Amino acid sequence: MKGSRRLWFVLAFILLASTLLACEFSAQVGGGEPSVDEVVMARSLDDDQKPVDPTSVFGLEDVFNASAKVSNLEEGSKVTGKWFFGDQFIDEASVDITEDGFTGYVGFNLTPSAPWPPGDYRLEVYLDDELAKTVTFQVSE
Repeated sequence: MKGSRRLWFVLAFILLASTLLACEFSAQVGGGEPSVDEVVMARSLDDDQKPVDPTSVFGLEDVFNASAKVSNLEEGSKVTGKWFFGDQFIDEASVDITEDGFTGYVGFNLTPSAPWPPGDYRLEVYLDDELAKTVTFQVSE
């Protein structure tokens, strides 16, 4: 009786340990839920769409650049950026994901057709039509 109890304990321990190792392995090689991890406003973006010179204040004639760090996106997913001045919608752009398990950066930019009005702006980033992140920034004279 004592031996069988010990055997069950050892088997339960092995099962728990293997489950934890599988979860750790999955986290290291990808997998997990698709997500927008962060959004950063910047003066520019590099070739991989990573932010260069992050900022939350732009000038009247600056191009707005935003970099969204994403993880585990499925092929066919869509990341959309919607730009607002206060409550006024300005424009939107979408990026279609063509690689299953994509982890990296997605970039958005908005070029002014005339000087931006000073004030508060925001960018809403959607993953497959669901709001994932919002970042606020300002335009100053």
